[in-house]
Amino acid sequence: MIARDLGDAPSLDDAIAWLLGPGHRDLIDEDARPLGERASPRYGRCPVEERRRAFGDRRDASGLPINHAALRQLKDTWPRLLAALSSFEPDRPPDVYRAWRRAQAATRLAPLRALRDGAPPSRFAAALHKVTLGFSDLLAALLLDGRLRAHDPLPTDNALLEVLDAEGWLVGDVQVCAGTRSQIAAVWRALGAEADDVAGVWADLAPALDATEELSALAAVAAGAARAHLLHGAAPVTAACVALYQGRDPPRVVRALRGVPEGGPLHPLRLFPPEAPPASVIGLIDALPPLDGGAAGPLLGVDAGLVAASQDPALRLARWLGRPPVLSVDAFAEACAG
Repeated sequence: MIARDLGDAPSLDDAIAWLLGPGHRDLIDEDARPLGERASPRYGRCPVEERRRAFGDRRDASGLPINHAALRQLKDTWPRLLAALSSFEPDRPPDVYRAWRRAQAATRLAPLRALRDGAPPSRFAAALHKVTLGFSDLLAALLLDGRLRAHDPLPTDNALLEVLDAEGWLVGDVQVCAGTRSQIAAVWRALGAEADDVAGVWADLAPALDATEELSALAAVAAGAARAHLLHGAAPVTAACVALYQGRDPPRVVRALRGVPEGGPLHPLRLFPPEAPPASVIGLIDALPPLDGGAAGPLLGVDAGLVAASQDPALRLARWLGRPPVLSVDAFAEACAG
């Protein structure tokens, strides 16, 4: 069942909003668990197994439990999971960008294939999503705020654990990360290692990943532009770019940008190698209207530029999904609606 009740043949707008926004968290896997676990309202409908566990880091002082049922999925697929993470695009340079792209591939695999094929995600695909979601968020945040660059070598697992502990990445509002420190380090190393895709896990996924990666970055450019215009005195209007900047549950890359002080429309370029940013992202940046304090028109101009720049990646995604290639600004506005 495709969550958010998209139906058998959702429009491209609905598909993009579901993929970029929170809708895919409700996707039910073969174990009858929602992909987003606690972040999904369907969490309470599946067996809930929460318990306390000691880790030797700041998680212990939080007093919060782990999601033991989700941890079991990881244990059941662990060797294959690590091998799969090391096998996506092994020919790329072994840098931060490849690690971020691998984490994205792992988080996107289950919702993309479910949207195209209409089948529940396997236990393995669900585990890939859950074990890499935090890594994808962390790498996006470190790239956007400039602490890492796309071509930097991947930091050591010891450096990673220091950042996670110092900044509270492993402690949520109601649960803590269930993985041990050695498991977290093993996933990090797998994101930087190289292996063959012997099981065909990633077969034909790259075109869809490219498209969703660009659409996410385009949403972040639009959100950064809205922030700049509003801070410059633009009159607030109902616009997708304003929803992306101010919405309660925006796409994850947009949320990472919103966490960067003064994060603007140029920051998403940091997600990509400097010599090869997507043409769509450059196109939107070049088309952004100039700052014009007090006017509402520029915000609508950002929306128009967002839709125009998104046509090519949306077309590629539509081909992969087998959907009609009809895109509107609603795809981005609805990605924040929850």
